[in-house]
Amino acid sequence: PIPCVPWQSQTSGQYQRRVHGGNLPSDWSLWPSLVSLDLHGNAFTGELDPSISSLTGLTFLDLSNNDLYGEIPSSIGGLMNLIDLKLSYNRFDGPNTILTVAEGSSLQTVDITDCPGLEGVLPTSLQNAVDLTTIKFSNNAIAGRIPPECTSA
Repeated sequence: PIPCVPWQSQTSGQYQRRVHGGNLPSDWSLWPSLVSLDLHGNAFTGELDPSISSLTGLTFLDLSNNDLYGEIPSSIGGLMNLIDLKLSYNRFDGPNTILTVAEGSSLQTVDITDCPGLEGVLPTSLQNAVDLTTIKFSNNAIAGRIPPECTSA
């Protein structure tokens, strides 16, 4: 991990910080070269701003174990380099847009465990996520079967 620095001075590389509370930034465009963002377990509260899609170089995003709520922004689908996405143990709700992210992306792991307000069905488009190896979605209101196109014989 890199040293703890103020939000304003971190422009690239990795960012991991324990700040224990407060809100996430409302404008993520200040860090377009950020590759790894690990802010799990900080008691952040509020909604995840759609501008998070401006972090186009991001490969790792962990916002788990906070107090984030509202819909997961569909703009996360613009993070085509994202490999590992962890949003578990938050209060996200609304339609499940997170699984459609996998289409055409580099995603390998998605963890949305224990976000009981998330709802929706598993889309058949998961078959297009050729790199996706792990989906964790227990304790949600996500329904349906794993599409047969997504399983290997």
